[in-house]
Amino acid sequence: MTPHDPSGTFPSGSSSRRIGIDDVRRIEAVTARCRDTDYRRGGDAGRDDILTCLHASRPLTEAAMTEHVRTSLQVALADLHTLAGWTCFDVGDLTRARSHLDQALTLAREAGNDDLAANIHYRLGRIHLHHLQPSQALARFQLGEQLARRSATPRTVSLLLVNQAWAHARMGAEQPALTALDQAHETFAAIGPGPAPPWSAFFDATDFDSITGVVYTELAQHTDTSYTSFALPALTRAVNSFGDDMARSRAFCLIMLAINHLIEGDVEHGAKIGIQAVVTSSALTSTRTKDRMKPLANEAYRHRDTTRARDLADHITRFTQS
Repeated sequence: MTPHDPSGTFPSGSSSRRIGIDDVRRIEAVTARCRDTDYRRGGDAGRDDILTCLHASRPLTEAAMTEHVRTSLQVALADLHTLAGWTCFDVGDLTRARSHLDQALTLAREAGNDDLAANIHYRLGRIHLHHLQPSQALARFQLGEQLARRSATPRTVSLLLVNQAWAHARMGAEQPALTALDQAHETFAAIGPGPAPPWSAFFDATDFDSITGVVYTELAQHTDTSYTSFALPALTRAVNSFGDDMARSRAFCLIMLAINHLIEGDVEHGAKIGIQAVVTSSALTSTRTKDRMKPLANEAYRHRDTTRARDLADHITRFTQS
């Protein structure tokens, strides 16, 4: 094993020998395991293992290999850097998040993998969206859509379109948001059989419901409160479908579900779900959950004359300050 690979994932002398596809498969296995950990427990849970694997894999890039293995290695390392960037984003380390995603984009381009490059633009866009930069996010999503269309991958095209709808809705652009959402639905329906690439497999019918609910929630907050009637069914389906293996996604949905109930004036139910969102989020190593609590806290404050809303606000305060 290499000095920087205590797990023994890679053999010693990688830079001075010929490597094969089995070496690439080891990287893919680490990425898959760490991705599952990220979904279940949050970004800080498996980040050390990701960074260890990246460090240990560096000598492989200098080894002798066939062109097929080289391309596969570039894709595997791009995916691992993408996951590293995503976990850094999840814990609020934006400098390292962007650095890893930039490295991932370079590797994906070198490998000629437009679908993976499109996915990386999606993640860069989500960083902008999370930090209240919807116009920059929209530009990233649109660039990603172009690459996804070039690679002819409906799943990724739909992912980029539904996130464009989110960015439009965040800006209060009602009709562009609805148009992008309709296009995302049509494209999602065109996804064929067969497994998805590991970097986009998360985007299934449940995740589509989740983001659809988010789009309608944004519209309810920024344009017309009646959009809660569209948000609630989509978010309820998502909450009921996300399991423990997607605990962070479920937490995000619970937050949005609570916001919609509070917007509708159903304070009792909204507060109950909001507290459930806090409990679920408390088990995660993710600072994004704390950031996403802010709109829920604002809605709770609007109903501060009720005991349940004040109780929810107290729960959020204790969680975000912990």
